[in-house]
Amino acid sequence: MSTDEDDDQPVTIECVHHGSCVAAVLCVHLLRKDGESVGFVENSAVPHDLQAWCRACENKYAEEGEMTEAFRAFHQMVVVCTHCYEDARLRHNVPAH
Repeated sequence: MSTDEDDDQPVTIECVHHGSCVAAVLCVHLLRKDGESVGFVENSAVPHDLQAWCRACENKYAEEGEMTEAFRAFHQMVVVCTHCYEDARLRHNVPAH
């Protein structure tokens, strides 16, 4: 990962699929590509600070009440590029009924 000294600049990563891109954060469960939606809970919609986790992580966070070590172990944060983040959002987002 790289960052500019200016705090307004986004952090970038080198994605194996998309090249140099702005970084985003997902839980490990959102990397699933087996067709089963795990839900997509966006925690930050700030363009240069995208963060999301699945329904199970949302439930674990509610159970723990904060970002405990147990939550972090369950969540297993993964840094991805914004294109991979969008792919996960489209794959796992469940429309409201």
